[in-house]
Amino acid sequence: MTIQQLQREGIFENVIVTPYQPLRLANLVAQADLVIEAMTLAGKPSVTQDGVDIYTDVTFSLVSILKNKANPELMRGSVVTVRRNSGALMIQGRTAITLENEFPPFEQSQRYLLLLSRSRDGNFFSVVGGAQGAFMLAEDAKPLSVWTSDPPIRTATFLDEVRALVKYSSY
Repeated sequence: MTIQQLQREGIFENVIVTPYQPLRLANLVAQADLVIEAMTLAGKPSVTQDGVDIYTDVTFSLVSILKNKANPELMRGSVVTVRRNSGALMIQGRTAITLENEFPPFEQSQRYLLLLSRSRDGNFFSVVGGAQGAFMLAEDAKPLSVWTSDPPIRTATFLDEVRALVKYSSY
Protein backbone atom coordinates (compact mmCIF):
# COMPACT_ATOMS: atom_id res chain seq x y z
CA MET A 1 0.00 0.00 0.00
CA THR A 2 1.13 3.50 -0.64
CA ILE A 3 -0.45 6.79 0.32
CA GLN A 4 -0.53 7.64 -3.41
CA GLN A 5 -2.44 4.43 -4.21
CA LEU A 6 -4.94 5.17 -1.46
CA GLN A 7 -5.44 8.73 -2.73
CA ARG A 8 -5.79 7.55 -6.33
CA GLU A 9 -8.21 4.65 -5.71
CA GLY A 10 -10.00 5.87 -2.58
CA ILE A 11 -9.84 2.57 -0.71
CA PHE A 12 -7.15 0.03 -0.11
CA GLU A 13 -7.79 -3.58 0.81
CA ASN A 14 -5.02 -6.13 1.06
CA VAL A 15 -5.30 -9.78 2.06
CA ILE A 16 -2.08 -11.31 3.31
CA VAL A 17 -1.94 -14.99 2.42
CA THR A 18 0.61 -16.68 4.63
CA PRO A 19 0.93 -20.42 4.18
CA TYR A 20 1.49 -21.84 7.64
CA GLN A 21 2.57 -25.43 8.00
CA PRO A 22 -0.15 -27.29 9.92
CA LEU A 23 1.16 -27.85 13.45
CA ARG A 24 -0.02 -29.99 16.31
CA LEU A 25 -0.63 -28.32 19.64
CA ALA A 26 2.49 -30.01 21.06
CA ASN A 27 4.64 -28.44 18.32
CA LEU A 28 3.11 -25.01 18.89
CA VAL A 29 3.80 -25.24 22.63
CA ALA A 30 7.37 -26.39 22.03
CA GLN A 31 8.05 -23.49 19.61
CA ALA A 32 6.50 -20.80 21.81
CA ASP A 33 8.60 -18.51 24.00
CA LEU A 34 5.51 -17.51 25.95
CA VAL A 35 2.20 -19.33 26.51
CA ILE A 36 -0.39 -17.17 28.22
CA GLU A 37 -4.01 -16.90 29.13
CA ALA A 38 -4.82 -13.22 28.56
CA MET A 39 -7.60 -10.68 28.07
CA THR A 40 -7.57 -8.19 25.18
CA LEU A 41 -7.28 -4.57 26.24
CA ALA A 42 -6.89 -2.54 23.04
CA GLY A 43 -5.59 -2.59 19.50
CA LYS A 44 -3.70 0.19 17.75
CA PRO A 45 -3.35 -0.06 13.96
CA SER A 46 -0.36 1.65 12.33
CA VAL A 47 1.43 1.88 9.00
CA THR A 48 4.97 0.54 8.67
CA GLN A 49 7.76 3.10 8.36
CA ASP A 50 8.01 2.50 4.62
CA GLY A 51 4.24 3.17 4.25
CA VAL A 52 3.65 -0.18 2.57
CA ASP A 53 1.90 -2.34 5.18
CA ILE A 54 -0.59 -2.04 8.03
CA TYR A 55 -0.10 -3.81 11.34
CA THR A 56 -1.96 -3.74 14.63
CA ASP A 57 -0.37 -3.89 18.06
CA VAL A 58 -2.89 -5.54 20.40
CA THR A 59 -2.32 -5.26 24.14
CA PHE A 60 -3.30 -8.07 26.47
CA SER A 61 -3.50 -8.27 30.26
CA LEU A 62 -2.05 -11.54 31.53
CA VAL A 63 -4.47 -13.77 33.43
CA SER A 64 -2.01 -16.64 33.79
CA ILE A 65 1.36 -17.68 32.40
CA LEU A 66 1.77 -21.31 31.40
CA LYS A 67 5.25 -21.01 29.82
CA ASN A 68 7.72 -18.16 29.95
CA LYS A 69 11.09 -18.33 28.20
CA ALA A 70 10.75 -14.70 27.08
CA ASN A 71 10.66 -12.39 30.07
CA PRO A 72 11.04 -13.43 33.73
CA GLU A 73 9.50 -10.14 34.95
CA LEU A 74 6.08 -10.99 33.51
CA MET A 75 3.38 -11.83 36.03
CA ARG A 76 -0.39 -11.88 36.35
CA GLY A 77 -1.70 -8.44 35.40
CA SER A 78 1.33 -7.57 33.25
CA VAL A 79 0.59 -6.20 29.80
CA VAL A 80 2.12 -7.68 26.63
CA THR A 81 1.87 -6.47 23.05
CA VAL A 82 1.04 -8.87 20.23
CA ARG A 83 1.65 -7.65 16.68
CA ARG A 84 -0.70 -8.74 13.92
CA ASN A 85 0.00 -8.13 10.22
CA SER A 86 -3.47 -6.72 9.72
CA GLY A 87 -5.64 -3.76 10.61
CA ALA A 88 -7.85 -0.94 9.38
CA LEU A 89 -6.96 2.74 9.27
CA MET A 90 -8.37 6.01 8.02
CA ILE A 91 -5.62 7.82 6.14
CA GLN A 92 -6.47 11.30 4.87
CA GLY A 93 -10.17 10.43 5.13
CA ARG A 94 -9.84 7.19 3.19
CA THR A 95 -10.05 3.58 4.37
CA ALA A 96 -7.09 1.23 4.24
CA ILE A 97 -7.56 -2.41 5.32
CA THR A 98 -5.16 -5.34 5.55
CA LEU A 99 -6.41 -8.79 6.58
CA GLU A 100 -4.57 -12.01 7.41
CA ASN A 101 -6.05 -15.04 5.70
CA GLU A 102 -7.92 -17.39 8.05
CA PHE A 103 -6.91 -15.36 11.14
CA PRO A 104 -9.81 -13.22 12.39
CA PRO A 105 -9.09 -10.10 14.46
CA PHE A 106 -8.93 -10.40 18.23
CA GLU A 107 -12.17 -9.35 19.92
CA GLN A 108 -12.18 -6.61 22.55
CA SER A 109 -12.34 -7.76 26.21
CA GLN A 110 -12.14 -11.41 25.18
CA ARG A 111 -10.06 -14.09 26.89
CA TYR A 112 -7.54 -16.04 24.80
CA LEU A 113 -4.84 -18.64 25.12
CA LEU A 114 -1.90 -17.40 23.04
CA LEU A 115 1.26 -19.22 22.01
CA LEU A 116 3.75 -16.47 21.29
CA SER A 117 7.27 -15.87 20.04
CA ARG A 118 9.21 -12.75 20.96
CA SER A 119 10.30 -10.35 18.21
CA ARG A 120 14.03 -9.97 17.54
CA ASP A 121 14.07 -6.50 19.09
CA GLY A 122 12.01 -7.72 22.07
CA ASN A 123 9.35 -5.01 21.72
CA PHE A 124 6.41 -7.26 20.89
CA PHE A 125 5.27 -10.85 20.39
CA SER A 126 3.82 -12.70 17.39
CA VAL A 127 1.45 -15.66 17.44
CA VAL A 128 3.26 -18.93 16.65
CA GLY A 129 1.81 -20.63 13.58
CA GLY A 130 -0.62 -17.82 12.80
CA ALA A 131 -4.19 -18.58 13.78
CA GLN A 132 -3.15 -22.07 14.93
CA GLY A 133 -1.52 -20.51 17.99
CA ALA A 134 -4.54 -18.53 19.22
CA PHE A 135 -7.60 -19.91 21.02
CA MET A 136 -10.65 -18.03 22.24
CA LEU A 137 -11.55 -19.15 25.75
CA ALA A 138 -15.13 -19.21 26.97
CA GLU A 139 -16.99 -22.30 28.18
CA ASP A 140 -15.19 -24.14 25.37
CA ALA A 141 -11.76 -23.42 23.89
CA LYS A 142 -12.20 -22.41 20.25
CA PRO A 143 -9.26 -22.29 17.82
CA LEU A 144 -9.16 -19.09 15.77
CA SER A 145 -7.98 -21.00 12.71
CA VAL A 146 -10.95 -21.42 10.41
CA TRP A 147 -9.52 -24.60 8.89
CA THR A 148 -9.51 -26.73 12.03
CA SER A 149 -11.89 -29.63 12.32
CA ASP A 150 -11.19 -30.28 15.99
CA PRO A 151 -14.33 -30.70 18.11
CA PRO A 152 -14.97 -28.20 20.92
CA ILE A 153 -13.18 -28.92 24.19
CA ARG A 154 -13.97 -27.51 27.62
CA THR A 155 -11.61 -24.64 28.47
CA ALA A 156 -10.50 -26.20 31.78
CA THR A 157 -9.66 -29.49 30.02
CA PHE A 158 -7.85 -27.66 27.24
CA LEU A 159 -5.76 -25.59 29.67
CA ASP A 160 -4.83 -28.78 31.57
CA GLU A 161 -3.70 -30.33 28.27
CA VAL A 162 -1.58 -27.28 27.45
CA ARG A 163 -0.02 -27.31 30.94
CA ALA A 164 0.89 -30.98 30.46
CA LEU A 165 2.45 -30.19 27.06
CA VAL A 166 4.44 -27.31 28.59
CA LYS A 167 5.74 -29.63 31.29
CA TYR A 168 6.56 -32.32 28.73
CA SER A 169 8.27 -29.85 26.36
CA SER A 170 10.59 -28.61 29.11
CA TYR A 171 12.37 -31.99 29.34
